[in-house]
Amino acid sequence: MNAVSDDTTQRDRFAWVPSPLAIALGLTAVTAVAACVVGADVETVAMSWRDGLWNRPLLVFAFQAAFMLVLGHALALSPAVDRGVQRAVNLAGTTNARAAAVVAVVACVAGWMNWGLGLIVGAVLARKVGERATERGLPLHYGLIGAAGYSGLMVWHGGLSGSAPIKVAEAGRIGVEGSGPPRLHRPRLDQPDPARPRLPPPRQPEALPRLHRCRRSRHRWRRGSASGCRG
Repeated sequence: MNAVSDDTTQRDRFAWVPSPLAIALGLTAVTAVAACVVGADVETVAMSWRDGLWNRPLLVFAFQAAFMLVLGHALALSPAVDRGVQRAVNLAGTTNARAAAVVAVVACVAGWMNWGLGLIVGAVLARKVGERATERGLPLHYGLIGAAGYSGLMVWHGGLSGSAPIKVAEAGRIGVEGSGPPRLHRPRLDQPDPARPRLPPPRQPEALPRLHRCRRSRHRWRRGSASGCRG
């Protein structure tokens, strides 16, 4: 009875939370109304919304992102990855620090390989660590464990599925000769780099006397301060 009542309480508590689709439609309506308030006509707002929604490059990018998320989700639920997640649960230990560290490391490694994989693996691992703590009566901070499960989002953009590395590696993109990744300019040590601004050579004969005068003035100021304190 307690478990059933707890589940009912949880459902009632989050019943008012809107779905992602409702949030997207609500933000669209707010943006449209704001555009009309600042002076745009309804036809311009509607045309801009249509052109932005059915933009071909954006649709391609959205499909790629959704496809990576679906494949990452399927891979995260595969038996091999599930066994790895179960081993990570066994390594989580009984303290908040160790459990959060294990969840964060696994989520970062998975997120570096694929952002969809890291997102799902981190969430599944955090939930299983929480369930294990509940079964054993461990006083773990579930909010901390859940936040650690999203640590993979900090490193995914520099990983194998990052948008910037994948975009640079496409054919016909940033390249010096043809396509592919850009070639770094490595100047020789015996030749000046034209891209680096040249600084004037230091004037040591003029700089040394000025430095000596500054040191003498500082020394006199310290002696005067010390004598004033003694007096």
